[in-house]
Amino acid sequence: MNRALVLLIVSSAFLVASVSHAVVLVNEDFEGAFPPAGWTAVHNSGTGNFAFTSVTGHDGSGGSSGSAGHIGDSTSNNGDAPAGWAQLPGTVDANYDWTLTADIKFEHEASADDGGIFVGDLGPNRDFYYSFWTEADQNNDLIYHDNNVRQGGPNWLIDGHTSGLADDTWYQVTMNWTAATETLDYDISTIGGTQRGSYSIVLDGSNPASNPNPSLKSLAGGAIQIGIGTYNDRTSFDNVALTSAAVIPEPSTLLVWSLLAGLGIGLAWRRRRK
Repeated sequence: MNRALVLLIVSSAFLVASVSHAVVLVNEDFEGAFPPAGWTAVHNSGTGNFAFTSVTGHDGSGGSSGSAGHIGDSTSNNGDAPAGWAQLPGTVDANYDWTLTADIKFEHEASADDGGIFVGDLGPNRDFYYSFWTEADQNNDLIYHDNNVRQGGPNWLIDGHTSGLADDTWYQVTMNWTAATETLDYDISTIGGTQRGSYSIVLDGSNPASNPNPSLKSLAGGAIQIGIGTYNDRTSFDNVALTSAAVIPEPSTLLVWSLLAGLGIGLAWRRRRK
């Protein structure tokens, strides 16, 4: 048996087996049965009429004819702990890159209205980051919660906006995690494409204990959860998409490994005949 051929087959197997693909984990427009399969309402704290519902006449970037998901309406926080969120199905592996996009808006109330994205251990430990937006200037931040309690301050980890956002207006949010550099990137723009805020921050556990920034890889064993919700108001969201860069074998990989198995059997047979 030609040794060069053996090396070629082995190299091809490892090369093909390591091809990376974008895997769509969630793609929800809230136009079907409600609640969508796998989505759950998490009432994190406080009192009030906390509910995860579908609202019609609110369709994100798709116009006003369809439906959207909604958290509200008379929610309230309990101290540092946000009221709650609608949690996306399953988990995403923080050891790989992932991207979340969604259309969001908050409805007018008497207070400084708010909404946000929750990322991390959303289970009993409640160790998570909360990236939130409000209508107040200089009050759109990324905050880390340890056991549901805000850490750091007074400026938290980062401020992603220089000005507040408008009530009853749809925006598009993009959040991207780069696993190799442990970097979280965030952008919020109008549906028409005008950027209203952004940030890029390294979350690698290097900050002092007074303002911690643990890596997403360390939260929930890296199998993090994501939710969209509010601190103490009401918010709507639509066209939610979550993709992950997972390593998945190509279909031809099985063929290559079968060839390797056959090669091994053939070599063993030749040795026995000798």
